[in-house]
Amino acid sequence: MMYYDSHEVLALRKMIENKKKFLLSVKNEFAYQQIQKEILFLENEILPIVLRNTNIIHSEFGKYAILAFDTALKYRCNGLLMYQPLEENYTDRPIIGIVNKRANLAFGTFGAMDIFIDNMDGMGAKVEPINLIINDLM
Repeated sequence: MMYYDSHEVLALRKMIENKKKFLLSVKNEFAYQQIQKEILFLENEILPIVLRNTNIIHSEFGKYAILAFDTALKYRCNGLLMYQPLEENYTDRPIIGIVNKRANLAFGTFGAMDIFIDNMDGMGAKVEPINLIINDLM
């Protein structure tokens, strides 16, 4: 399995790269040193903390997903549908990502399954489902 950085890590890495590019154009020695200190601080102090915390979150979700998978196996289920809220704060319709390994199988193929959501959240907002295409990432 490949590892992918969280959104926070990607944003921080992008900020560091932008600062490094900008550093090449700085002529003032004092400003150069200050930006260089900032880059080193972000790389050596902040980035490890962000990486560690996002890895913990990924690990906890992984443990939960494995527990759900093992429980489904124990009860001899043919599939597993799992809902994990990612963010509680939204102003419009809640967006739910759907991952389905069997989504692209032709109709009539053994095991083909189409999954959709037709529900409302606790406040009465209609859910907006989005099929996530992750097969290309693995």
